[in-house]
Amino acid sequence: LHLIDLKQNNVLRSVEIKSPIFAIERLGEYYLIGTGAGEIFVFDTSLNYLQKVRHSTKSVRAFALNASDLAVAYSDNTIRILDPADFSIKYELSG
Repeated sequence: LHLIDLKQNNVLRSVEIKSPIFAIERLGEYYLIGTGAGEIFVFDTSLNYLQKVRHSTKSVRAFALNASDLAVAYSDNTIRILDPADFSIKYELSG
């Protein structure tokens, strides 16, 4: 994963993530990276690692945000609604 300065055309920072990346979303001052291993990596906007959350062993496929919830779609046919403050599960939708 690379943070690139498009004006100067150079790489500012790189981070190695060992699993394929399937989803990237900005959440305020954070970046959420969803992987094929079901992990959500949380980085600040300078790509400093903050935390990793895992609620499934199946791939994170998509993120959707609103004012109070973070929806995460997984390959296990579940959408988990998380609290964006601490990434705890509020509830799950199966389908």
